[in-house]
Amino acid sequence: MFDILLVPFILSMFLSINMGGSGTAPAFASAFGANLIRKDLIPGLFGIFVFWGAVLAGKKVVLTIGQEILAPEIMSLTLTSIILFSVSLSLLIANILMVPQSTSQSTVFALVGPAIYFDKLNLKVLFINIIPTWFVMPILAFILTYFSAVIL
Repeated sequence: MFDILLVPFILSMFLSINMGGSGTAPAFASAFGANLIRKDLIPGLFGIFVFWGAVLAGKKVVLTIGQEILAPEIMSLTLTSIILFSVSLSLLIANILMVPQSTSQSTVFALVGPAIYFDKLNLKVLFINIIPTWFVMPILAFILTYFSAVIL
């Protein structure tokens, strides 16, 4: 007998596979390109560090994504499945096209769609906390990399 609860579970597995594809490349591309790590070690190391990232920092991100963008009472099994499918499909397409794509950005915007539809979008969290960070952190990474290269 097929249990409807399997749908989001299967979609979560599909999302995880696509996250592995899109997340592994930026995490290890530099080290692999510089011949600092063997290709066969990357999946295991990535899995270990994803696990520790989830343990150490995952709760706060889950609370922001799961409660502050879209009200939890709106999240039904159907809506959850649609969101998981949307994020998974967008990551799959990006992986096929060999274009890096942020899982977090895809997930946030997949939540924004229904939040707008239900008129429950938390604009403060989106425009004060999340989106500015998406601009500041890559610029900070660039500055750190640039000045590290200048110093070294």
